[in-house]
Amino acid sequence: MTYCISDIHGHFDAFTKMLRMIEYDSKRDELYLLGDYVDWGSQSAEMLEYVMELDKEENVHVLLGNHDLMMLECLEIYMEEGEHTAKLYCRNWIYNNGGNATFKQLLSWSEERLDELIRWLRNLPYRYDIILGEEHITLVHSFPAKVVERTHPNYPYYQEQAVWNRDFAEYGYYDCSEPLMEKYCPDTDVLVFGHTISEEMRDDHLSIWKRGNCYDIDCGAKLLGMRGYDKVRLASLRLEDKKEYYLGE
Repeated sequence: MTYCISDIHGHFDAFTKMLRMIEYDSKRDELYLLGDYVDWGSQSAEMLEYVMELDKEENVHVLLGNHDLMMLECLEIYMEEGEHTAKLYCRNWIYNNGGNATFKQLLSWSEERLDELIRWLRNLPYRYDIILGEEHITLVHSFPAKVVERTHPNYPYYQEQAVWNRDFAEYGYYDCSEPLMEKYCPDTDVLVFGHTISEEMRDDHLSIWKRGNCYDIDCGAKLLGMRGYDKVRLASLRLEDKKEYYLGE
């Protein structure tokens, strides 16, 4: 079977529990991870170590998220110009996006290990297109940006769009309309993304948001364990039959 999970945000224990819940079998199943492995939770370093190992397996497919991109940009500055300059130029990630604890944890890594992490992050794709049965399924962190070669002059633009653009998730005006799908992914039957926390409530908890052929699987796991956020969950979607799995506190 084929499972996808997004926006784990440093909650390593929750992630491994989810793998047990879906009874993930590395010899049998395919696993798609849609980005944002770090920040907000307290186990970002553990999460990175684990996902980097998972990504060595043929049946695990890892995408870049916006938090992963912010971390990459900061680490590149850190390796070139040091901690003070990195903190100066990476304030948005460190102080506004939950990156402070992540950065502190990574400062304990060796230079060799950080180089390995940077190379891995640089090589992460921002979109997967797969065929399951008769469905063409597009998997992204946030937006189905055009796929181009890394050497293409517009690669940074498309990468940024893929991890930051919320055109498919601005609740209040967006309904995963046919014009949007036709414009950005005309061959796609099902679009799966995260990045924006779902506003769908079922069983008094945040749940996977579905409209038309779109699924937003970010159910607010970045807030797990925080006071006042008892309705958030880590979600997983099984792509063959769209079965939903949830893990809360």
